[in-house]
Parts: sequence; structure tokens; C-alpha cells
Amino acid sequence: MERREHAASTYHLQELGDSKYEVAKGEADIRGWKVADAQGNLVGKVKELLCDAGALKVRYLIVDLEGNLLDLEPRDILIPIGLAELHEADDVVTVSNLSVDKLQALPGYETNKLSQETERMVQRIFVGDHVHGTTPSPARQPGNPDYYGQEQFNQNNLYRNRKAKNVIGLFADAGSAQRVTQELLNSGFPKDSMEVALRHTSDTQEGYSSSNFERFFHSLFATPQEASLHLGKMQNSNALVVVHAYSQDEANRAAQLLDSHRASELDIQVEQTSGSNIPPAQSYPTNSTSIPVMEEQVHLGKQQVETGRTRVHSHMVEQPAEEHLRLREEHIQIERVPIDRSAAAAHFNSFQAGTIELKEFAEVPVISKAAHVVEEITIGKDVEVHEEIIHATARKTEIQIDDLRNDSARNTPPTTSSSPL
Repeated sequence: MERREHAASTYHLQELGDSKYEVAKGEADIRGWKVADAQGNLVGKVKELLCDAGALKVRYLIVDLEGNLLDLEPRDILIPIGLAELHEADDVVTVSNLSVDKLQALPGYETNKLSQETERMVQRIFVGDHVHGTTPSPARQPGNPDYYGQEQFNQNNLYRNRKAKNVIGLFADAGSAQRVTQELLNSGFPKDSMEVALRHTSDTQEGYSSSNFERFFHSLFATPQEASLHLGKMQNSNALVVVHAYSQDEANRAAQLLDSHRASELDIQVEQTSGSNIPPAQSYPTNSTSIPVMEEQVHLGKQQVETGRTRVHSHMVEQPAEEHLRLREEHIQIERVPIDRSAAAAHFNSFQAGTIELKEFAEVPVISKAAHVVEEITIGKDVEVHEEIIHATARKTEIQIDDLRNDSARNTPPTTSSSPL
């Protein structure tokens, strides 16, 4: 975090956007990044960071659950910064210690309404009741530095998946390297984040040969050209300590500790690898002034922009269908007419047991329909290419140095002095 002019909140924690601080240069501003659980399910996005102005640390991520894939109620929640990890390449924050039950149990967060009870509730859900017990001690109250000394508030955990930055210190002897290594351990740097290389000398029976010492030094830089810039410093040193830092905060602290133990008689300093944002720790002669020389770089090219949009909508239209039908029905009629006449021979053929069956039929209305493709719509777009010339102006600073000394000053021998770089 870096300081800026802004109004402050009354609570000991405040949103970064409402404070007088901003994300430190070289650090990733994760606001707006997606948040996912260990299985890759989208939980929400980082809406804001809740920071501790007194310690210049971020304590919580404010996560907006809008658009999550776990069917959770859209709201803002708090996640301790030490439980989150950046994806090694993508703009995604992963929180492995997440579950649907925890997310549902977390209290909603509202701006300027944070309380100690809300912080304790968040802690109990993520870590457990054993952190606080039934009656938390004053040292375990939110706002106390010891409360945020727990691992779930370790801001450096956020960068565990990112490529480490090498912070290198060169020293005259093995004793200096051992002393700075011990101070790094005392300052909280883990042992596995440091490497120590000693050059084999007549005074030191252990360590690398000169060729292997130089080979190890070259391996710490991205390119041989970058390593060659510091060969003189390396050749005048007999010990090397490198700290693998995963955040800008770690890199800056390591640089200060390494530089404070360097030998004053050697022209050495803390170096950085290619792509790193670690500022080299340097010493300058007194009364020196730095003049920044600036130059604008102009990039001319083309960019595709949206100039129009067409939408095609389809919807169902119902049309009534009607037809007049004439339906026929059959009905059986039986009529018995009494007569009296002599029976003929043909009449005796039916004078026996038998059954005559007649069927009735009726016409009923029937509705049937079938879908037919009656029209096809083809959607496309025409591309027109035309040429255009664009212009821009680039500015740069040019430095002109005028020698204003008088002749007597030119004839005065310069006074020599030495100071460590």
C-alpha cells in the first residue's frame, strides 16, 4: 500500500478506495478479478480491499457474490487475505478454504458498518472457535496487531503461486552472509526462501570454486547480458545471499536487510532479475540531484471498434384456422308391418334361427397439422476496407549542459572523496 490524500474512516479497517492509500507500485491490483473455489467454481469477484492503515496491510477481500455458480444469495462478504492465492498466470483469485456452507454462513458486509463481532464471526467460520475461545483475550481482539499476526492474515500468501523475484546480496566474506541470513530468519523470512553461496578461498575451506560461484550467480538473472552488468561486483565478493520474494513487500524488506549488511569497501549492492520491480538499494554522494529524462513513445496502428449492431428476434404468432364441415351420421330404423298372405318357397329359407347385424357410422371432425419451412433468413455482413493515414507527435526531453564555471574554478584542482555505492 502507498499513501495518497483522501478522507479516512473511523473504524480501524477501511476500504482502500475510501482511504488515503493505494496499491503499491509493482503489486497486482486484484479489484475486479474473479474469485473461485478449489474446484474452479465461480464464487464472485473482488469488489474492494479492506485495509489496515496503521500497518499498511490488506486484511480482507470484499467479495461480491453476484453471478456466482453455487446458487448463493448475491451479497458482499469478507475473506481473510491470507486464505486467498493468485492464479499463476490468469487474473483469478482462488480461495481453497471455501464451501457452500461457509459462504452461506458468512455475514453480509456493508460499507462503514464493520464491527469487531463481524470480524470474529468471519474468523470462527474460516478457522474455528479455538481461535477465540469463549472469552477472547484483549490481544486477540480485532484491531490488536497480534490478532492480525495469524497466518490467515499473512498477505504474502496471496502470491504463493506467482513466480518469485530474486533479491541478491553480495558480501565480502562468509561471516557477513551468515549474519544477514540470521537477520532474515529473525524478520520472518522462511529458510526455504533463501539460498547462500560461498566462494572457496584460502580462508574458507567450504563453498564453490570460483567458476561454480560465477555460474550460480549467472543463473539468478534472466539473461547473460543482465548478469554481465554486475560481474565486477561479483568478482570482488566471496559470498552471495539470494532471497526468493513472492511479493513487492517481501522484496523491499529483503533488499533493505541485504543492503544494510553489505561491505562498505566493496562496490556492491542488491540486484534484481529481469522483469522484477524490486528497486535496487543504492547510495549516492551527498548533494546530488537526479534529472529525469523522459521520452514519449507513440504506437500507431489500428483497433477494431464496434460501429453498429443488428439483432434478429423470432417469436411465435398464432393464427386461427376455421373451416365449415358437413358431417353425416347413420341411424338404424326397424319397422314391423303386420300382413297375412301365403308363404312362398323362398320364405322358408329365412324360417330358421339366425342373427342379422347392422352397423351405424357417423362422421366426426378431425384436426391435423404439420410444420412446413416456408422461408429461410440468412444473416451476414459485408466488410469494406479503406485506407487512412493517422498522425501523432512524440515528445522527449533533451538535456543541455552549460559550463558556467569561471577560469579560476577550472584551474583549481578537484577535491577527491570516496563514498560507497
